[in-house]
Amino acid sequence: MLPGLLIGLLVGAKGMADWSIQVGGIQDGTYPAGNGIVHDYAGGAFIAGDFSGNVSFGATRLTARGSVAAFVMHVTASGAIDWVIQVDGTDEAKAHAIADDDRGGEFRGQATFGATTLTSRGAADAFVVRVTESGVIEWAASVLATTNSYGYGIATDGVGGAHVTGKFRGLAMFGSTSLSGFDFYDVFVMHVTAYGVIDWAVQAGGTSSDGGYGITTDGVGGALVTGGFRSEATFGPTVLTSEGLSDVFVMHVTALGVIDWAVKAGGKLEGAGFGIALKVYPDTFMVGIARPNNTIQAIAATAGWPTTSIYRVNVPSST
Repeated sequence: MLPGLLIGLLVGAKGMADWSIQVGGIQDGTYPAGNGIVHDYAGGAFIAGDFSGNVSFGATRLTARGSVAAFVMHVTASGAIDWVIQVDGTDEAKAHAIADDDRGGEFRGQATFGATTLTSRGAADAFVVRVTESGVIEWAASVLATTNSYGYGIATDGVGGAHVTGKFRGLAMFGSTSLSGFDFYDVFVMHVTAYGVIDWAVQAGGTSSDGGYGITTDGVGGALVTGGFRSEATFGPTVLTSEGLSDVFVMHVTALGVIDWAVKAGGKLEGAGFGIALKVYPDTFMVGIARPNNTIQAIAATAGWPTTSIYRVNVPSST
């Protein structure tokens, strides 16, 4: 197997690439993977992902201590990688998402986050780490699950903290909040303060496997979340039943950690929402619905088969 490559580029307003960067593995069988990107408000970008083996990030060479390590790097407006940090430990660490100030993912075994060392309680635990603009890790927080917990989506709350969504199984501790899932995975949404404290967490789901994959702020301290669910699932006061094997859900969580509404979209086979973005709160927002392997028959008009569908969901006026 050849060394892997991670390629990033800046596309201008006219659709032309202004510059590109390349991150490559040094040995056969190594790979870097970029899983999330966010702008730095100065023409550059922060990128989060994971890698194995020995990988060069510009002039910096990193070596994963375990099988997989997470990384965060900064690319300047001119396309130069000016810093990169890694998070890894005895087993595996992956960064799935990045937002202004915060990064999220999961790790296995014992992992080092700057001056903080965390040990997973289950096979894998979700984590949130805050990295400064200069590449310094300020703090890290993790979920302690008896089985597994995975963090897939993260969004800033506007005051230095973050909302995080993902999935967990079994008994899990989110700070001082204990949540208990069924034999399969449940959705979780948690809030982490600017000081790295998990102050609340809520769950949604049923007796089948469910997960939260995309999240964005609602502009007033809460969050809008999308993901996938199977069979019958409970989202606060709302019970949804999937039309096919799995359906998309969109739910709203208030600033106090209360799920006040949820809606679904689906077809005959499988579907899940992986991205969500606010349009103009509190009127409407957009949700992107992924349809892998030709397995979803959407309930709204789409541009082709298979495609990614974009849905507009009207937010209830009481939110």
